[in-house]
Amino acid sequence: MPLIITLCLLLVTQTAGAAALGEEFPGVEALMSQDEQDQTGVSELSTAQVRALNDWLIRYTAEDAPKLIDNNPEVQRVRDEPIRSRIIGSFQGWRGKTRVTLENGQVWQQRLANKWYIKLENPEVEIRKTFFGYYEMTFIAHGRTMGVARVE
Repeated sequence: MPLIITLCLLLVTQTAGAAALGEEFPGVEALMSQDEQDQTGVSELSTAQVRALNDWLIRYTAEDAPKLIDNNPEVQRVRDEPIRSRIIGSFQGWRGKTRVTLENGQVWQQRLANKWYIKLENPEVEIRKTFFGYYEMTFIAHGRTMGVARVE
């Protein structure tokens, strides 16, 4: 599958939650890093072309993306790949319902009641989908894992 289509599908899966919450579509410029824009050629598009691409993404998200997300093995594989990022700022450990914001903008909340007291600054984490469809966050430097759920 061409790179631009794969990236568009990733954008669709990332923005589907925002659309469900009634938030305004942020556009490809906000959703893609500068490297992604350069690699896909989006950075070379005119303002009118970017607007047309954003309009197409909105229509595609509303009409066709849900079917592809549910039925396409390649999209499911990309959706289920581990997420590697860092927690922004100071992490004070797990307290029961702890929420953390990652550098990639995602917000995750502790799903299990376990506690872990530790103070870390911008720790690197990896989030993986389990066999049963839940997510676990692992602290790379410590090997500690906690069940989490994405809230934003």
